[in-house]
Amino acid sequence: IGADILPSPGQLVFFTSEGMDIPSHVALSVGGDKVLSLWSGPPYGKNYVQETTISEIVEYMNRTVTVTIIDPPWADSN
Repeated sequence: IGADILPSPGQLVFFTSEGMDIPSHVALSVGGDKVLSLWSGPPYGKNYVQETTISEIVEYMNRTVTVTIIDPPWADSN
C-alpha cells in the first residue's frame, strides 16, 4: 500500500486473497497503516482485537492479496 492511498481513521480495510470472490479478512483503520484486526481462534473460539498494520496482515496472509479501503456504510447516516 502506497502512502498516497492509506485509509483514514474509521474506514474499513478488506483483504481478499487471489482467486477468492469475497474478502478473507477485514480490519478497522485507526489511520495510516495502523488497523484494528478482529479475529477469533483458539483456545475455545475466543474473539480478539489486535492493533497491527496493513503491511503485517498482508505479510501474514502469505499470498497475493488485494486490499480494498471503503467508508463504512454508517458513515453517511446523518
